Amino acid sequence: MVRRGQWYLLAVDVDRDDWRTFRLDRVRDTERVPGTYARRDLPAASVQAYLHSDFARPGTRVSLVFATSAQRLADLLPDMDGELVPLDHSSCRYVTQVSSPLWFAATTAVLGVPFEVEEPTALADACRDLAAVLGGAGQVQTERRWASNE
Repeated sequence: MVRRGQWYLLAVDVDRDDWRTFRLDRVRDTERVPGTYARRDLPAASVQAYLHSDFARPGTRVSLVFATSAQRLADLLPDMDGELVPLDHSSCRYVTQVSSPLWFAATTAVLGVPFEVEEPTALADACRDLAAVLGGAGQVQTERRWASNE
């Protein structure tokens, strides 16, 4: 399965006697294991369903409304891990889980699409903090505005 541009393999680890997810670009060595093994049923309805639950991590629920169509946002976020809902022809809602509101704010801003935070307050705060940092960097400075530790 491909997720976020990476290839993943779902397989049984015979040493652990359990299902494991392997990112194929990280597989270095392989060894042939003697014998045969009984076929096992998938641990979920599909490989995609298992990997989605395997990758799911606890986090903060966020909800944003973007000033663009759901199709355009889907094109900008081909590997999204959330729910995208069209609101009308020019706006959509995106709901997902994030581990870092500040990181999510920064990566969302890079899309270049106006958005509003519906929840949580921590994400709105992170957006304001990021705007303040970027606002200060918005002009070329000939002198430093803060002291150096050199």
